[in-house]
Order: sequence, then structure tokens, then C-alpha cells
Amino acid sequence: MVQINQKITRKVGFVDDGRDYPLYTRYHRNTVQRDLVDQGYYVEVEGNTPKRDGYDTTEGNYAPGDLPVPESDIERLRDDLTTFGYCLVADALSEEQLSMYRARVDEQAAGERRAGVASFASADESGVATNQFLSALVNKGQCLADAVEISSRSIQKAELLDQLMEEVLGRSFICNSASAALAGPGGTPQMLHCGQSMIPKPWPPWPYECFLGFLLDDFTANNGGTLVIPGSHTILSAAGTDPIPELPPTTNVTAPAGTALIMDGRLVHGTGANRSDALRRLIILTFHKPFIRQQEQWMLTLDRDVYASASPKLKERLGFQAWHGGLGGFEGNGEGSVAPLRDDYQSIGVMTPDDHVATSTFAARSKGQYSRRMMGKMKAADKLLTRDDEIPEA
Repeated sequence: MVQINQKITRKVGFVDDGRDYPLYTRYHRNTVQRDLVDQGYYVEVEGNTPKRDGYDTTEGNYAPGDLPVPESDIERLRDDLTTFGYCLVADALSEEQLSMYRARVDEQAAGERRAGVASFASADESGVATNQFLSALVNKGQCLADAVEISSRSIQKAELLDQLMEEVLGRSFICNSASAALAGPGGTPQMLHCGQSMIPKPWPPWPYECFLGFLLDDFTANNGGTLVIPGSHTILSAAGTDPIPELPPTTNVTAPAGTALIMDGRLVHGTGANRSDALRRLIILTFHKPFIRQQEQWMLTLDRDVYASASPKLKERLGFQAWHGGLGGFEGNGEGSVAPLRDDYQSIGVMTPDDHVATSTFAARSKGQYSRRMMGKMKAADKLLTRDDEIPEA
């Protein structure tokens, strides 16, 4: 028997550009979002100014007729999605449905501010927030749950939207997040990003995620309609593991209220800066492949009453039904095929301006102090979102 006294060390990894990367660390760090930051598509904290000068200024970047316009013909919508990475579905909401969504979003936003549980984003040059975000919309009204389900009960073009989303993601796509953005005057543009930025490179020539938005106001360049870089979805896939090349210029999505915006998850986009004197409101739904972890953990945050009344389709969209794709359904086996709700979590549900006191839920407690502090700053600056609000008590 030979005794080996020598200490053997084995280094697993490879050398690239003079640096050591253990195992696959290099791939974890090689993301499109890092490239976009390197190219300056973000806002600096000090001064709240875009790092890349003028990335949110789009006038003259494209000629009239060059970009998608609201359509109802599915062939034209398919062509816009494959060519530009986004399409606009005309009259997705009827006038009655549009009024319903506006009222529900406005009531919920005011209620969350009044109860001291509001979330804010963007900021003016003084660092005062200008935009409000509502999250977990499924809990905040039947019409909002219908939006996630893409139900004809609240969306007149539901069948067309469902068809396009299924063609992009496959039949069993699930809801990653459901939110609403209220963009007030004077804010800054959002960092440009992709919906599937969590996926390291290389990307295949198809998306993992898809964005569905409902425009509750007319979107213009002046009020900062969603910024997009047309065609960026194919450029990013073609880059493989290499750094992404210099991208084409941005443009603002412009379309009338009631239009639905669908974006390929690879498309570079972000919230634009509102330079008007009115709110710009958008319902934001993101969906992705069923094997990806969701941003909104519906198994934790879904209201129990909403779960009890949810249709099988809505439960599947929220991820409560295991995915039965691949290998004859092997992935759908096990005790977690239909997930239970967590009993001790209480969500923030439907609210109105009459809800004067924050509830004792975990979600409310975690937001309260921040929300009241930010509202104080916004109120002092006479911001549109908080002009008529009273600051909630601690």
C-alpha cells in the first residue's frame, strides 16, 4: 500500500482576460443589465440626472410611419412584435372598461397613500418622489384580477391578447408581477432594462418573458410614454455572450388610452420622464415561462378570499398549478402540484381614500414609516399625487 503524504490541490475553473473564474461564475455575472449600465442607461443618484445624456429625449430619432401604431389585425401585430419587439393593440379596453380601470387604480392609489402604505419611485431634481407604484394588483379589485387572467369580463380584446401572449410564451405562461404606475410631472426616466434581465447571456432567439400593459391615459413623448429601443430584442440575442453593441436610439411609445402594449421580454425599455402637468397611468403585467421563479410570490401574498373565488385559469396564471410540460409531465409530480396559501400572511387588499388607518398586516407595517416620510416631502413640494392628501399618522 502506497501512502500519499503530498497535499493535492485541484483548482476548478478557467482563466479569461487574465482573471480566474471558479466554475461558471463568469456566466452568472455576464448579464445584459451590466452592459446597459456600462453604456450609461441609468440615472445618477446625485442630481437625479441621466448618466447618458439625452437617452430619454426622443424627438427626431425616428420618422413618422417608421414605428408600430395601434392595430387590430393579428398579422400586423405579429409582424410588429418580431420586427420591433413590441406592438400596440388598438382599443383593447372599451370606454366603459377604461373608466372602470382608471377609477379603481385612482381609488387604490389614494387609499394606500392615506393609509401610509404607498410605494413611490422616480424623483425630481430635489430628490422628491414623483411616481407611485401599486403592487400585487390581483388583491386590489376584480377588474385587476381579470387583467391578470386576461378575461373578457373586463377586457374587450382579451381573446386577441391571450392568443398573442400564448404565441410568445407558450400555453402555460404565468404572472411574474402585476402592478400599476402613476407617473407624475417632473420625474426622471427609469433605468433602461429588459424584462428578462435576470437571465444571464447568451439569450436564444425567443423570449422568456413578455410584458402586457394597459394605457390608462394617452401616451405621448411629452408625458414620457414608455421608452423603448426598437429592434433591441434581436440585437441582444445576436450578441451571444459578447458585450452588447451600441444600440439604436430610443423612442417613446405613443398611443391613445385604452391601447394595450405588448413587449418582448428582451426589448430594452423603461419608464419615461413626464414633462406634462398631468398624471400618466399604466397597468403593468409581466408574464414568463412557468419554470422561472416569480417576482411576486403569489403563494405568499395572494388574499385568501381572492384565491377562494379565483377561476382555474387565474390560479394557473398565478402559478398555483404545477407546470406539466416536458418529459410527459414529470415536473408536475409531487405534493406541490397545487400549492397552499400561507396562513399567517395578510396582504394589502382593496383600499379607498376612506381607509384612514393602515391595517396591521405585515405588508402595511413594513411600508408605513417610509411611505409617511416620503409623502411629507411630496406634500411640501406640492406634488400632484399628494396635493389633496392628508399625511397619515404614525
